Amino acid sequence: MAIGLSGDDLGGLHDPHGGRQDLQAGVVRILHPQSFVDDPTRLLRAVRYEVRLRFHMDPETERLAREGDLGTVSGPRVRDELMDLLREPEAPAGLARLAELGIDRTIHPAFRADADRGASAQLGTAEVGADRALAALAALVSAAPDELEPWVEDLHLGRAERDAVMRAARKGPQLASMLSPDLPPSAVHALLSCEPPEALAVALAGGAPAEPVLRYVADMRGTRLEITGDDLLAAGVPESPAIGRALARTLELKLDGRVSGREEELRTAVQIAREAGG
Repeated sequence: MAIGLSGDDLGGLHDPHGGRQDLQAGVVRILHPQSFVDDPTRLLRAVRYEVRLRFHMDPETERLAREGDLGTVSGPRVRDELMDLLREPEAPAGLARLAELGIDRTIHPAFRADADRGASAQLGTAEVGADRALAALAALVSAAPDELEPWVEDLHLGRAERDAVMRAARKGPQLASMLSPDLPPSAVHALLSCEPPEALAVALAGGAPAEPVLRYVADMRGTRLEITGDDLLAAGVPESPAIGRALARTLELKLDGRVSGREEELRTAVQIAREAGG
């Protein structure tokens, strides 16, 4: 569609494919029968426009979409379109549509666009500080992480994003089975402190109790001792692995509310280190 910009054509609408009528009717329509063959990423864009605009494909476009194949498309091009879809507010509806059309199975044989899994992972992302798109992708990959890891590598995400997705895909379900409301704070911290936020989102999606996860995010994430190993050395503790173990144990006690303040931290850590060192 184009608008004339000069002369007698000024303001005139040029609409050779009936685009205005489709816009008014809320229709997504390809321009020619080879459209999805020429560029299969249009399959993902068509679904994204459907859910974003609440449009629908016309019958012929939908028929050709069901015959489409993303298997020949490079990883980065799939990444761009898939991540854009996962960032949509209506991403779960987009995943459901991918599954309905069978497009997900052409991305990778083990990939399933599970709308419930994706929606559950995105539900708590704001609370745990996770990226919505990465959390949803990790939740989808968690169904078959070993099979899908080469595919994730082929997407060429940034290193940190790739690591977060695969870590969350593998650890999230494990955390869901290990977390319980009656765990002491130190145990919750030990389980979650090394995990990316996306792993927490996947754990919640997998049925982890919300209370310990949200308690960790609100009260424990980033908790540090007021002392360091240098303070123990200055207190006369010989340099050895016992210093690291003493600091770790003192942090556990602090998290559980049994130690507070710099002086008590130092006194406790020195005692633990000396006992560990014999």
